[in-house]
Amino acid sequence: MEKHTRRVFFDGDAFGYLVRLFNRLNHAFYRNARGDDYICEGCIALIAGEIYEALAAAESFMEQKHELVTQVISYINANLACTPPLEDLAKRFFVSKYYLSHKFKEYTRTSIHKYILMKRINLAKQLLEQGKTPNEACSLCGFSTYSNFYKEFKNQTGMSPKKYTKENIII
Repeated sequence: MEKHTRRVFFDGDAFGYLVRLFNRLNHAFYRNARGDDYICEGCIALIAGEIYEALAAAESFMEQKHELVTQVISYINANLACTPPLEDLAKRFFVSKYYLSHKFKEYTRTSIHKYILMKRINLAKQLLEQGKTPNEACSLCGFSTYSNFYKEFKNQTGMSPKKYTKENIII
């Protein structure tokens, strides 16, 4: 299972407020006096609200950073069969190839090259299921040679394109 974490930092005032809420919660929890349940619930609600607001602000910031990667993914998906090399892709989005590679991997946890191969093989599987031959699927998916297509297809699916066709053709 992949672990997703977000770090949220609070400025001095917000941090102090959270510390006071936690101290009040701690005191009410261990005191166990009448009405302390309501104090505990109120403190937890306020703490959750502060954290939620901080996470929402951080998520908004992250969405702005994701915009480049989102645009690149859209471009790749629209031009899957003729995706340009990394250098040309970087020029198209006015960034260096190193920056683009780094941001893409940071947000997708895979390289641009692996992403393109995965998308091409998924398209090939769809084409094979629709009755295209392995050679047709190879050329329609943008592979330069059949041997590259065959190796990548077998690597991702565990079987050859021909075997995949036999096992997945809908009659």
